[in-house]
Amino acid sequence: MSQNQIVGPEAAGQTGTRENHKTSRKSHVATSALASALAASLATQAQAQDAQSTVTSTNQLANGDLQLVLSDGRTVVVNAADYQIVDGQIVLSQSVVADLNLAGAETVAAEGGVGSLPAILGGVVALGAAGGGGGSSGDNGLSFSSGPVASVAENQTAAYNAVATDIDGETVTYSLSGRDAALFEIDSSTGEVTFRDAPDFEAPGDANGNNAYDIVVRAAAGGRTTNQNVTITVTNENDNLPVFSSGTTASVAENQTAAYTAVATDADGDAVTYSLSGTDAALFEIDSATGVVTFIAAPDFEAPGDSGGNNTYDVEVVASSGGASISRAVTITVTNENDNTPTFSSDTTASVIENQTAAYTAVATDADGDAVTYSLSGTDAALFEIDSTTGAVTFVSAPDFEAPSDAGGDNVYDVVVTATAGGQTVDQNVAITVTNMISETVDLSTLTQTQGIIIEGAAFSDRLGSSVSSAGDVNGDGFDDFIVGSPNSDNGGGVAGDAYVFYGSATGANIDISTLTNAQGFRIQGDEAFDRAGYSVSSAGDVNGDGFDDLIVGAPFANGTEGEAYVIYGSATGVDIDLSSLTSAQGFVFIGDRNADFAGISVSSAGDVNGDGFDDLIVGARAANLGTGAAYVIFGGETGTNIDLGTLTSEQGFIIQGDEAGDRAGTSVSSAGDVNGDGFDDLIIAADRGDDGGTDAGEAYVIYGNATGANVDLSSLTPAQGFIIQGDMAGDLAGTSVSSAGDVNGDGFDDLIVGAYVGDDGGTSAGEAYVIYGSASGSNIDLTTLTPEQGFIIQGDTFSDFAGDAVSSAGDVNGDGFDDLLIGAQGGDDGGNNAGEAYVVYGSAAGTNVDLSTLTQAQGFIIQGDVANSRIAVSVSSAGDVNGDGFDDLIIGAPFDVDDGVVTGRAFVIYGGATETESTEVVSQTGTAAADNFTGNAGADSFSNIGTDDVVRGGAGDDVITITSLDFADVDGGHGTDSLILDGAGLNLDLTGARTDVENFELIDLTGTGDNSLTLDRLSLLDLSEDTSGGITTFTVRGDAGDAVILNDLSDWTSSGQRDVDGDTFDVFTNGAAELLVDDAVSVISIAV
Repeated sequence: MSQNQIVGPEAAGQTGTRENHKTSRKSHVATSALASALAASLATQAQAQDAQSTVTSTNQLANGDLQLVLSDGRTVVVNAADYQIVDGQIVLSQSVVADLNLAGAETVAAEGGVGSLPAILGGVVALGAAGGGGGSSGDNGLSFSSGPVASVAENQTAAYNAVATDIDGETVTYSLSGRDAALFEIDSSTGEVTFRDAPDFEAPGDANGNNAYDIVVRAAAGGRTTNQNVTITVTNENDNLPVFSSGTTASVAENQTAAYTAVATDADGDAVTYSLSGTDAALFEIDSATGVVTFIAAPDFEAPGDSGGNNTYDVEVVASSGGASISRAVTITVTNENDNTPTFSSDTTASVIENQTAAYTAVATDADGDAVTYSLSGTDAALFEIDSTTGAVTFVSAPDFEAPSDAGGDNVYDVVVTATAGGQTVDQNVAITVTNMISETVDLSTLTQTQGIIIEGAAFSDRLGSSVSSAGDVNGDGFDDFIVGSPNSDNGGGVAGDAYVFYGSATGANIDISTLTNAQGFRIQGDEAFDRAGYSVSSAGDVNGDGFDDLIVGAPFANGTEGEAYVIYGSATGVDIDLSSLTSAQGFVFIGDRNADFAGISVSSAGDVNGDGFDDLIVGARAANLGTGAAYVIFGGETGTNIDLGTLTSEQGFIIQGDEAGDRAGTSVSSAGDVNGDGFDDLIIAADRGDDGGTDAGEAYVIYGNATGANVDLSSLTPAQGFIIQGDMAGDLAGTSVSSAGDVNGDGFDDLIVGAYVGDDGGTSAGEAYVIYGSASGSNIDLTTLTPEQGFIIQGDTFSDFAGDAVSSAGDVNGDGFDDLLIGAQGGDDGGNNAGEAYVVYGSAAGTNVDLSTLTQAQGFIIQGDVANSRIAVSVSSAGDVNGDGFDDLIIGAPFDVDDGVVTGRAFVIYGGATETESTEVVSQTGTAAADNFTGNAGADSFSNIGTDDVVRGGAGDDVITITSLDFADVDGGHGTDSLILDGAGLNLDLTGARTDVENFELIDLTGTGDNSLTLDRLSLLDLSEDTSGGITTFTVRGDAGDAVILNDLSDWTSSGQRDVDGDTFDVFTNGAAELLVDDAVSVISIAV
């Protein structure tokens, strides 16, 4: 039997498998004819070869010829007549095989009696690609018409569509194999080939990693199959975002601009450009081509400019290429360099009391964290030593105020403190002032101008000093003023009476009222003869809300003893006032109800009784209603008018009616402060002849303030209205004088003092004074059984001293944060028979009974009369801070005192401060979960974490109180420039309306940890701040974005531009005498009242 040659698939590019070799009409006769034709054709084309070749590829040409590419490089064409396609395989005659010297042929026995076949070259791909003749002859042809290659763009799954046909019309199905087949799927019916996952040119998944995917597509039909090798090439698309290779952080040293270099590449080869965005982007520049990021201004570690203020600058670097962009968050941290000189935080001045060595503490810090050491130089350095580590400066020998040893001889010692850190130094000039010490006894006969001021009367029997009081700040210059009554003066007619207002100043001097100038003060002259104007005097607070403190002057003998009281408005330019021609611009008059009422026998500010923001007034009429007595409360308001007390309306005020005939309610009246802590100021009214504790034992009544004042009958006083303080024993005359005591024990409630000047505990008529503590729930008090929880007793020195004939709060004389007390004893004999005495008793957390005969320097001090029978301390009062040194001062009236042998009367101002009991050491306290009670000294103290139920008294000095919640009990900055810091978020502090638990602050900082707000109006600002100068009271608010100041009366304020304060910009708003400075980052808004 003849043999057939089959050329393998490596030569043909495709393989064929005949699963069923049919015997058909295609006889071997046809095959023999083809073989003869092939032999003839190939004989003329083939070249003899020593070595056999293989077929590397085939291609059926358009004319039906067959092109063969051989492994030896030859390309030959076989005539169409010299080959045949049988069951999908190319059949060559043996002569062609021989002529071409082909290797790798196999001999295949013919099946089914076909006989000897020529060589067979497997594969149909090239034939199908030639278009035509691609199928097998007869009913056995199965061939591909789809090509062996395809090209697709990345990022899509469509890849190739296989197309094969069966000449017999059998249904063709498809399947896949090959080395990259796992990456594809094929639709067995349609031949559609798809990627399982869209290919990525930049990350090829084919076996060779060259984006040429090799698969074998098999077609099957009628039990026959044929394969086609297919190469699918993936092409590149410009589809890639830039990719950063630079980091997300950078660390750079301060003082240089180089910050970071962004590096990004584009896999598509496009050029990358750079830009910046993000929180701190405005502080940087970026080179768009190189990605180099630089600070616009070199950063300073000690003054970070980033939004977080922590030297961590946050930017977004944006890389763009080929129309696509990507951003990367980058954090650039600025590190510290040792490049800073130390910085002083301690003051350039210090004030110390003589006879002690402690002088000053220098405090400097180095922003680079180096340890700071200190040294001294300067004019007076030899008189001092300094601790090089702590900065504590001490006198080598304790200074003597009376024998100053400084170079200038003026008790101002000048030194230079040098702070050194990290090899760098800085100097600070410091002036240390030595002040005089108030001795245990102040002798008015030798009073110096460093100790106080003497006011001399003008004429015989004028009785200057019969009444005295602080006047508040009448002219708005920032210094407290004072007022002195001279009820027997004759300037307005015989015994018409006068009152004199004296301005405070930093350099006080003795004053003779006969030569009083308008620079020193002014006179208020009585209306008519025998009025005795000035019998009683008091500050009125700010009655009309114009920012100037006002005055009230009693004339109890006016109008045939009906009595009158005059309100005098404060103003920047005070002039003498004649009450007989008082205008509505100057003030207004209260006219007594009936003859012999003696309205005006006592007068006082009432505080803000009804919580409307205006200070109110109280006028006593002790003889009203047949000696029952009465007191009249008159409400303040923007426009005061003359008022007849007999027709007082509920809009104008209310009446407090005495208990029983002869009680003399209204003998003494005063504001009581806020005794029960409800936010309304309360009142105290004395009835010195009350008999509840025995005949003429005396009584005092505390009346609570409230929003809707109504008449009060003391005979039926309820606990909701107030309480009674009942005298100790018959004849004590408790209530001869009454006053607010301030907060003596620092518990956040205002306290009271009641004088009983003929009490006998210290000897017959030695006199007594009783301190009654305020509390949330007041109840009636019997002075006979006074407990330590209720208060304490101040017992007179000896018989006939009449201690308690005059009593008052002294303010905070020694700057320790506790309000002090002032008790007059006009019969005291230490300075001569009936020379009189006054006693200052210091407040403290744990008050105990005080015996004035054994008063210690730790308990207080004595002010001793200057001459026999002068009877100093017939009247006493706090004077406020007259000289502006941060300590409250005192004023003592001596109406029987002698000037050049003439009994004209005098008044004495005693400066507070130098008492050797206060401390200027800085207090630093931190609140706890308990109800804390903190008190500062005379230094710049700080109190932090203040919250629930806490009480803080700053005392003198520039204090800082930091609150974390708004449910504190009481915070009071005291004298000085004091700051209230809100440390939290969502804190909304409303200072309008009836509020007495926030006092004496000049600055509030809202910054905190989140958004906070402050609600104010003009009246609350004027009441809160002591920062007054030139008639303008200033209040400052700091904060940041998100914080707000809410002005209920915003429409009444005028925007007055901006002001720079210590390098910060503030928006300025004005409203009359009120000036508000608001950090320009803080919003100022209004809400409906």
